[in-house]
Amino acid sequence: MEKKTTGTFISALRKANGITQQELADMLNISNKAVSRWERDECAPDITLIPALAEILGVTCDELLKGERILSPSKQGKSEPKVDKQIKALINRSISNFKTLIWIALSLSIVGLLCVFGISYGFSRPILGVILLCVFAASAFITTAIGTSRMTDMKHENTLFEIVDDLLKERFDRTVCNYSFVAFFLSVAVMAVGCPLLSWVSSPTDTVIKFEKYLMCFGFKIPVLGLLYLPIKNLYRRIVMKQPVEKSALKVNSKLLLMNALQLSTVALTYILFAVGPYIAKEVDFSVSNPFIAVGGIVLPALNAVVFVIFVSLFKSERKKYLFHGLRNLFLTIPSRLVLLSYLVPFQTYGQYSGMDIEYFLCAFGLILFIILVFIIINKLTLQKKK
Repeated sequence: MEKKTTGTFISALRKANGITQQELADMLNISNKAVSRWERDECAPDITLIPALAEILGVTCDELLKGERILSPSKQGKSEPKVDKQIKALINRSISNFKTLIWIALSLSIVGLLCVFGISYGFSRPILGVILLCVFAASAFITTAIGTSRMTDMKHENTLFEIVDDLLKERFDRTVCNYSFVAFFLSVAVMAVGCPLLSWVSSPTDTVIKFEKYLMCFGFKIPVLGLLYLPIKNLYRRIVMKQPVEKSALKVNSKLLLMNALQLSTVALTYILFAVGPYIAKEVDFSVSNPFIAVGGIVLPALNAVVFVIFVSLFKSERKKYLFHGLRNLFLTIPSRLVLLSYLVPFQTYGQYSGMDIEYFLCAFGLILFIILVFIIINKLTLQKKK
């Protein structure tokens, strides 16, 4: 190993600054032979010249005398953030490019859904519309898979990830997982929503299903897909992305469970009375004088509200939690009216009792799922805001 000396250090600094021996000698008002002798370590610079020489070469007096750079703690503090900043900028740029790719994939899925509706209802060619939907959805799926694979390879092969902080790694993993899953899930969801149009046609020239009937199917599937979103996302994170899933400790609140049990019991009884009552009684009277209507439409909802008010009033320390669950249970009573309409509408149409219209019953079930989904999303957003 070459020995570090003051002479070699002066020579290296002089050359790094693009200064000749003669120019350095002129600056110090000495001969160029003196500079040459310093660099050959035949003699050392005069002590009076050290400050000026250090200033010209861009080092400190201590560094010049020691013959090497001295990285002080203050300099380390200045250099390390600069390196970290450059690394973060590079990774953030990769994340930004990945997000752009995902937005392209999401746009492809949306275009496919617009195609199936536009071609099916605009030109009565549902099969052609579904074919285009499949093409766009598959393109979105493949685009997402390519982008996700690149980001995963980057994390495992790029040495920058060995020196970045844990927060940036966590943000990288969370972004790749969340955005890729949304794109994958949407590409599958649009297929599930659009393809049922083929169930009612036998050839490309057949008339497409009536839009009202399709809305029944659509209103049923959207809440189902929403309820499946979080469980499937956790499986995707754990199995595909191999990321840990946070397990929140569930604290059992017996009083809250009691309130839910009492309220949901009244809700369940309401649905049973509206679904079974007219069928058993074979009555065409849908007024309050009908005991099934009176109990299911007035008494049970009133009991539901009374239980809610009692528990909210008693447990003021956890009022927000009781309000959240209680309001959800109250809202779940609303779709029961659609169950009643499943008997009422056929009666008004045909002028006599003719049983249940299953479409209203399915619509009620879809609305129940939608209410549950909305409250799940609100709860999720509230927990994230607290964190």
